[in-house]
Amino acid sequence: MSYLMKRDKDYSAWITELKNRYRQSQVKASVAVNTELLTFYWQLGRDIVLRDVENKYGSGFYKTLSNDITDNIPNAKGFSPRSLQYMRRFYELVPIVDESLPQPVAESVITSERRNLLQLAANSQTITQPNASEPLFAIPWGHIRMLIDKCRGDSDKALFYARKTLENNWSRAMLGNFIETSLYERQGKAVSNFISTLPAPQGDLGKR
Repeated sequence: MSYLMKRDKDYSAWITELKNRYRQSQVKASVAVNTELLTFYWQLGRDIVLRDVENKYGSGFYKTLSNDITDNIPNAKGFSPRSLQYMRRFYELVPIVDESLPQPVAESVITSERRNLLQLAANSQTITQPNASEPLFAIPWGHIRMLIDKCRGDSDKALFYARKTLENNWSRAMLGNFIETSLYERQGKAVSNFISTLPAPQGDLGKR
């Protein structure tokens, strides 16, 4: 510790303020990068659904797609067959905010209608991504995968837990605990004040 830190209170307070501001900027930068990546995952899931690839190419498609992505995108990570299936489920879980975008297709819709939706997406001049401010696009991918598994297609439930995760800075383990104790079903009850008042730089959300 420098002489000024020890003897000058104003200087010491300024350094502390800089430290806190820097940590906050790190959190914001991490969230921004995370949002862009999750938007890409969501869009890839959308492509998989609209192209009806499972019916078109068979059960081995995800392995083929995984290999082709890693072969053609240098240093690409996170595109295992299982992860690609989660991306498809992510798209199916998240409600589309922009009504001008093509909606998820029901299983009963015939292939020709899927092709029409794909053409609509290709011709659309709108931004083909969900609202990036949605809570599900601000939490880590590991949290989202847990919500996909635990919420079983219930978008409202998933969004509830995503909001709570952001508000309280939950780690994945903490999120799992609150899901297991049915917080969504008990949503009238307050979450622990101790957890909700933790400053973001000291919280657990970064523990993915």
